Amino acid sequence: MKKISTLSILFFISCSLFSQSFQKGNTVVNVGTGMAIYKTYSYQKNTTGYFEDTAASYIFPVKVEYGIFDWLGAAFRFNYSNYIEGDSTNTQDINGIDLGFQANLHFVRTERLDLYIGGIASWSRLHYRENNLQSSEVKGSGTVFGTELASRFYFGETKKFGIYLSYCYVGNYYRKLKGTDAFGNSAEYYLSAEGHQIGIGLNIKL
Repeated sequence: MKKISTLSILFFISCSLFSQSFQKGNTVVNVGTGMAIYKTYSYQKNTTGYFEDTAASYIFPVKVEYGIFDWLGAAFRFNYSNYIEGDSTNTQDINGIDLGFQANLHFVRTERLDLYIGGIASWSRLHYRENNLQSSEVKGSGTVFGTELASRFYFGETKKFGIYLSYCYVGNYYRKLKGTDAFGNSAEYYLSAEGHQIGIGLNIKL
C-alpha cells in the first residue's frame, strides 16, 4: 500500500510540474460552432399578457484566453447566434451578438488535456426582423451571464493545436427591446432566454 501511495503522489507531482497543458503566460484561442436551446419568457410592457416558449440557435463562438496563473485564466469572449425561426416562409431573421469576458478555473492540467470551469459575463445585442409588408423589427441590448464547463485536447509533438468540447448554461436578459413596424407603430418588450449551449471547435496555443 505504501508503494502504491508513493507512486500515486509522484505521478500527480510529475503531472503538475512537467505536463501542464495550461500555464501562466499562455495565450489560447478557441474558434468553434455549436447549438443552443433556450426557454424564453417575454411580454410587451404596459400590458398584462406574457408568453413562454422555446427557441434554438446556431452559435459561433470565439474566445481568447490568457493565463494569469497556472490554474486561472481571463478571456475575451465573442459569440454570434443565428436563431432557427421555424417559419416555412423564411420571412423572419433573428440574430444576436455577445461581447464580454470570462474567468476560467483550470482544475485538471495534464500534458494533452485541459479541463476548466468558467464564469461568463457579456453585453449582448439582439435583432429581430420580418421581411414582409409589415416590416416588423425588434432590437435592443442586454446582458448574458452563465457558466461553461469545457475540455481541451492537444495533439502532435508541439501540443499547440487541438480540439475542444464545451457545455454552457446561460441566461440572456433583454430588459428594453424596442419594436417598430412600417405603419409607425412602436412598443417596448422584455425578453429572457435561459438554456443550454453545446459546442465543438479548435484550440490553438500561441
